[in-house]
Amino acid sequence: ASLDLFGHSVAIGNDKIVVGAPGVDGSAFAFDSGAAYVYNLDGTGEVKINPSDLFGYDRFGFAVAVGSNRIVVGAYGNVGVGAAYVYNLDGTNQVKITGSNSDTGDEFGRAVAVGANKVVIGAPTASIGSTSSGVVYVYDLDGTNEVKITASDAANDDSFGKSVGIGTNKIVVGAPNDDDGGSSAGAAYVYNLDGTGEVKITASDAAASDQFGQSVAIENDKIVVGSLFDDDDGDRSGVVYVYDLDGTNEVKI
Repeated sequence: ASLDLFGHSVAIGNDKIVVGAPGVDGSAFAFDSGAAYVYNLDGTGEVKINPSDLFGYDRFGFAVAVGSNRIVVGAYGNVGVGAAYVYNLDGTNQVKITGSNSDTGDEFGRAVAVGANKVVIGAPTASIGSTSSGVVYVYDLDGTNEVKITASDAANDDSFGKSVGIGTNKIVVGAPNDDDGGSSAGAAYVYNLDGTGEVKITASDAAASDQFGQSVAIENDKIVVGSLFDDDDGDRSGVVYVYDLDGTNEVKI
């Protein structure tokens, strides 16, 4: 339907495709409550997922992930604080996760990732020590054993957690408004699954407003970082960087 925003987020894994549609209206009084759809790889077998506690402006489906035989859906507008939901691949057995100290406007669930039997959830406007510096949370698949991660050099408006990714033993977090290389030049951080072993990565040619870290991914001992406002090939033409897990061997694409 109009303004459903089907395809705002997508993920693939466990022989399934997951599509977020955060603009879906759950009812006449639940505008932008959102939905997620699950398909087989050939587009058949559609399953539509809505949370059991659907509210207007939840934006359920703004972020989606699939892995470890689970689907994770972010709803950063849930009751103004945000939440993430975990499901089996068929949309059953809902687990709702909220941050232990989440507050209004934290946008908990704006970014989600799942893998290695862990769920990673970004809350990029959370304020712990610094205003809107951002926080990332890690959980077991059942929502237990919370680990809270903040950047060692957190600063106001860094947006740490606006993007997240998880690999076998590492987590990568984007902070696109980090100012080390200039205002909103951006950064990415790598951690062990328990939040230790921080490695901070900035582009070798960082420049103001690049927003390095707006998107991140991790797989096969490599990290990929998007820098959508980089100007190398024209105004905001965009660049992608690839690194080893320790931030070395930069490749710019």
